[in-house]
Amino acid sequence: MAYLSYKKGNKKYLFILLMSFMALLSEVTFVPLSHYSQKGYAFIYFIYNLIEYSLLAMYYVKACQNNRYKFTAKLSIFFFAVFWFYVSFFIYKLHKLPALNIAVEGFLLFIAYSHLLFKIDADVNLFIYNHPDFWIATGIMIFFGGIFVFFVFYTPLAHLDRKQTSELYKIITEPLNLILYTCTIIGLTCSIRYQKYLTQ
Repeated sequence: MAYLSYKKGNKKYLFILLMSFMALLSEVTFVPLSHYSQKGYAFIYFIYNLIEYSLLAMYYVKACQNNRYKFTAKLSIFFFAVFWFYVSFFIYKLHKLPALNIAVEGFLLFIAYSHLLFKIDADVNLFIYNHPDFWIATGIMIFFGGIFVFFVFYTPLAHLDRKQTSELYKIITEPLNLILYTCTIIGLTCSIRYQKYLTQ
């Protein structure tokens, strides 16, 4: 879907395409490594975390109509990379789940996509839910809003009981992932169906 939307004229869907590819690649790599290794495989989530934030921030930049917010979003990629480097190498040392990284990523993306959602330039002749950015922003807000609180408390919970925390992680993230990708697919379908959104 993202590829079709991108090929039909809207370059911002390239970022969704790349994010989907990286998500698939990280999961395909992570599962066998986590099954056969005792440690050292968590670095995949660290790398994905940085790439995911950068791609979703760039999608916001392309979708946003306000130049000041565009500049702020671009600048945030740099500051998030600095934060990511410090936390990943000096606090987590590329081990364990990067809970703090994900929590900060979620907080920033929730703010950005809340703005995008409420500033959608919708066609008066179409319902708001026909706009692709409505679905993409909604999916991202639900996903990152849902995981934000959990990842804030992930580290202390893991210290208490790592196994139970890992099970809770799956219980929370799996349905949220389903919602995120469902909303993304609906949004991309809208982008193909309503051609006016392909030329933005």
